[in-house]
Amino acid sequence: MNELLQELNRGGGWDWCIRSFDGYSLSLSAGCSLSHAQHKVSFHGVCYLACPTEFSHPTFRLASVAERLSVSALVAVDEDETVVAIDADSSVGMDPLTFFIVAASATLAAVPEA
Repeated sequence: MNELLQELNRGGGWDWCIRSFDGYSLSLSAGCSLSHAQHKVSFHGVCYLACPTEFSHPTFRLASVAERLSVSALVAVDEDETVVAIDADSSVGMDPLTFFIVAASATLAAVPEA
């Protein structure tokens, strides 16, 4: 999972948005229009989501031990699940905030050529 998150950070993408969420799978894309999307990542087995629908300038990373414990106080996190932290700007203000996704796995999808 850490390698995938680093790939997202290397690939850039200033503006990200939630493309879909069905209660199990969450799809995010860099670029709120699929015709201009640079990356698309899908998280599977999502059991917790604390993230705005749109955010900018993200850094994706594994949550720290303290952050994982904090999220664990809100929802049961199994050992095989990953707590992903996203440090990003949102519409709330200019200071970055940290958002969280708890998921069993993730895949980086190829974005179709326009």
